[in-house]
Amino acid sequence: MTKPDRVCCIGIDLGTSGCRGVSIDLQGNVLASASIALPPSRSPHPGWAEQNPEDWWQSTVQVIRQLLAATPGHATAAIAIDGTSSTLVLSDSAGEPLAPALMYNDQRAVEQSKALDGLAPLQSVVRSPSSSLSKLLWLLQHRCTAPSHALHQSEWISARLCKRYDLGDENNCLKLGYDPVAQCWPQWIEKLGLPPCILPKVSPPGKLMGEIDPAIARQTGLPGSCRVITGTTDRRSSRTTESARRTCGRTSGGRS
Repeated sequence: MTKPDRVCCIGIDLGTSGCRGVSIDLQGNVLASASIALPPSRSPHPGWAEQNPEDWWQSTVQVIRQLLAATPGHATAAIAIDGTSSTLVLSDSAGEPLAPALMYNDQRAVEQSKALDGLAPLQSVVRSPSSSLSKLLWLLQHRCTAPSHALHQSEWISARLCKRYDLGDENNCLKLGYDPVAQCWPQWIEKLGLPPCILPKVSPPGKLMGEIDPAIARQTGLPGSCRVITGTTDRRSSRTTESARRTCGRTSGGRS
């Protein structure tokens, strides 16, 4: 068993222009940090902003490898991801993206947001072209006729780590219409006629998703016992690595 003072955890912050990561020990001390630039967003039309999700993944893998190389002798017990709020990707059942991701500042879904005005409560954050739900409706109408999963940036990366594409987190899902007070998807969303099961099951940030997929462990260098923790949005990014650290402490017998 790895001694608690040789256990660490990783937090990854995905933004618009880059991917950053940090490795910390169970006491919260920073052991290493790394960052890689992302290709700039594409704007094929005014108001559009797209990125290739595979660029996020490759950058995440590189940052993880850099962190592991900088912390020899440490065992990574958990990893958590945060990403830009309202950046959405649609995938098939195996997690493969079906179209470019629509970025947080993409404004193309004007007509879709107008349709939501008659359904969503007045105070709902989905009543905007930049909301995840407006983007989802646009993608369903113009790009993807039969997707399996609608996931935000950090949710898709977390899902790829452990091959669980059915789970989102409360903070990201707010802009898909999730009701954090009732802790469920509201009934008015059913009137949109969305494909069955496209909306994720929702978990609070900082909860266990599962262990890393064996093939991904080989690709990244992470140990097969590494746990994947539900992440959050960039607005709450300071909590991402802390959530992973607390899980490290609980599962490794160290202080949390």
